[in-house]
Amino acid sequence: MKTKDVKISDIKIGARHRKDFGDIAALADSIKENGLLQPIGVTHENTLIFGARRLKAVSEILGWKTIPCSVLDITSIVIGEHAENEIRKGFTPSERDAIRRAIEEHLEGRQGCRTDRSRTCGQSPTSGTDPQHGEKTREFAAKKAGFSSERTARRVRHVVENGAPALVEALDKGEVSANRAAEIAALPTSEQKRALAADRAQSDRMEGKKQKGPPKRPDGPRPRSLSEKALYIKQWIANGQKSSDACSSCGMSKAEYQRAVTVAASGHADLIDAMDHGILTVNAAYSATKTPDKIDGIVEEARYRHEKKNHRQISAAGKPKPQLLLELLGSTYTDWKGAESNLPINSHTIPSDPRKLSEVIRLCKVVRKTVTYLLDRIEKEIEACSAKTAGKKTS
Repeated sequence: MKTKDVKISDIKIGARHRKDFGDIAALADSIKENGLLQPIGVTHENTLIFGARRLKAVSEILGWKTIPCSVLDITSIVIGEHAENEIRKGFTPSERDAIRRAIEEHLEGRQGCRTDRSRTCGQSPTSGTDPQHGEKTREFAAKKAGFSSERTARRVRHVVENGAPALVEALDKGEVSANRAAEIAALPTSEQKRALAADRAQSDRMEGKKQKGPPKRPDGPRPRSLSEKALYIKQWIANGQKSSDACSSCGMSKAEYQRAVTVAASGHADLIDAMDHGILTVNAAYSATKTPDKIDGIVEEARYRHEKKNHRQISAAGKPKPQLLLELLGSTYTDWKGAESNLPINSHTIPSDPRKLSEVIRLCKVVRKTVTYLLDRIEKEIEACSAKTAGKKTS
């Protein structure tokens, strides 16, 4: 095959070329801007094989007098001088369909037999220039035109003959497979464009996902507390991760995440701290966000209950023996004796920041409650011991 410029007036167009040329003006604009990317195909006698749309665009709109043409020797293709793989790579599906038809016409004219005959007419089945024994002309022509099978060639022929020009162009560009293009070509012309547009949109979405890759994890170390996990999951979901996968990766249920992220977004430091340290459950902290004016009281009460529970657990683990109680009280008295003069409590040691000051006040209340609780407990234990030893001799 060779390429040469041929006068447009010398090119002969047969009756078998399609009459629906589609948007020729757009094709002409593309050729004017980018040039003729693919030559049209003609025989040695300048009979057009493929490229009728390109020929019409350059002759009628652009006013070209000559056009680049690939000159195809059908006889050379038939006898195998050109590899089928060369045909497959060098031409588009619609162009290979035109070459297939030209081969069939060549064989029919030379043999004088029908295309559905299994035997050749007047030729040796092993000559190499005709279909072999048991091979139909259409199968032979499809193979020589670079199609993998006669079925694929039949589907491409259906698209070329019944598909809209936009569908044929999409097939040639590889945007749609021969199978899918044949399915679309079976639809009315008005519906073909919609089906093709839907396929392209789906393809674009899939391509976008491939290029985007898996959602990126948020930067920074892995979170530890519940509030950190909630904000981490929120950022990961914003990056495109599925909420169920992000929650599972951080060991949280979807419902637990939704409540925890609400608490974290509230901005109440004491409430967030209570949730993170297990003083309040996620559900309790979430419920507290619904009554902002009561949050401080809820947190304070939860801290007191939590500390009281811890004291009960310590006492249950091992009660101090009665003979050790005097030692405990004695050492405590010694440690605290003169504390009012030793502790530098003044305007320099008390923080001026309102937030830190409220924390100091909270701690003072907790210490007072804890000490009061311990003293009450000790007094009750002493009274109980006194009642048991009443009237008994003591060492």
